[in-house]
Amino acid sequence: MKHKVVLFLCVTLLLLLAFGTSAVILKGYPANTGSVWTITYWYGLVDKFQTLFAGILAVAAALVTVYMSEHTERKNAERHNALMRVQTRADRLEIERLTVPQTENLLHAFEKFRAAVEVINSVDAKTAVLETDLAWPQIAVAQKQLSQAVQILTRPAWIAGEKHFDGALAHDVNQMKEVLPAADALLQIVRAGGRTILEVLSREAPSEMRILRPRKQLPSEEIARRTLSEDLPKMSTKCAELITHWENVANRLKKLGDDYR
Repeated sequence: MKHKVVLFLCVTLLLLLAFGTSAVILKGYPANTGSVWTITYWYGLVDKFQTLFAGILAVAAALVTVYMSEHTERKNAERHNALMRVQTRADRLEIERLTVPQTENLLHAFEKFRAAVEVINSVDAKTAVLETDLAWPQIAVAQKQLSQAVQILTRPAWIAGEKHFDGALAHDVNQMKEVLPAADALLQIVRAGGRTILEVLSREAPSEMRILRPRKQLPSEEIARRTLSEDLPKMSTKCAELITHWENVANRLKKLGDDYR
């Protein structure tokens, strides 16, 4: 738009100059033998208004100079941006491989894990028998999502892209890696307790008592219930901590990908 305005002004000034010159040639200029008008009419007009014409030409030259300066700056900026794209291409490709499809995978696994944990947290250890059929299958779902998260965090594209993490993202990733094994262990213990209760109620031999902490001279069901009473709150706390870091990692990773596009 600026360029069009500049060109329009230049053309207008040139037309005005041409019009003034044509007027002198066609109509002439009143001669005055006692003054400077002793040459042709049009030359006399130019001689009379040479300052005005010089000013018009100076303004036109300034406008052209401004236009050329802006044009040069724009071209320089385009060359700079092109050079930067070439220089950062390797980093952008690394970040693209890092975020695609890892971001989507992490968010998908996170949503499933959070939903499963919400169901598990609804279990009351004192009345666990009533909720076992609903809650305990969700433990397997939660553990599957933890395995998926571990697999994502160990992919070659993830490892290669970790150097691009800022401090906050690197912190959340490290915290997530630390909390994952503890949350998985507690889920396994709670799952063993719930399964033991189900097996005792169905008069089956408990198959996962080895996972529970041994309590001598106590029935299997009582061991399972005490384990649930102690470890369900721990599991809830650890999973809540994991959910916080997991969500932060997914959101920060998405932002990293958006920044480099």
